[in-house]
Amino acid sequence: MDREEDGLFQAYSILCLPVNASNSDVKQKYKELALKYHPDKLPPDVSDEERKQALSTFVSIEEAYHLLSDPAARDQYNTVNKAKLLTQDYPISEEIDLSDMLYDESEGVYTTTCRCGGQYTITEDDLTSGIDLTCCDVCSLTIRVLYQHNQYSDNGVT
Repeated sequence: MDREEDGLFQAYSILCLPVNASNSDVKQKYKELALKYHPDKLPPDVSDEERKQALSTFVSIEEAYHLLSDPAARDQYNTVNKAKLLTQDYPISEEIDLSDMLYDESEGVYTTTCRCGGQYTITEDDLTSGIDLTCCDVCSLTIRVLYQHNQYSDNGVT
């Protein structure tokens, strides 16, 4: 699934980042892309059309960075996009037990690798909200994460 085409998680696509990118990854990628596309950093022999395209790209990079660098705005953006994903009809390719997924305590996320090499990611917030579907960050596959809904509280797995 190309999320940039369907408008989902487009801010991550603009910055060429996965949805589970850390705050430092967002900042680093922003700096890299800003240097590449900032109109003042372009060579003097660039055409007006190329300069306009670079400016447009730079504005998109700026907007994506400001959205993803603000934790509250990023959380809301992710929640809205996940809700959109879950209202679409995707066949579930596999069911995975939560206990079979890797847990990153510092980020509060569970991950597992897709057969394409991409990542399935589900957060503690997703689980507390009853969300049990997640899409691969590379391909169109969707999995259902199996866990006991009453076993998951606001403080994590009990």
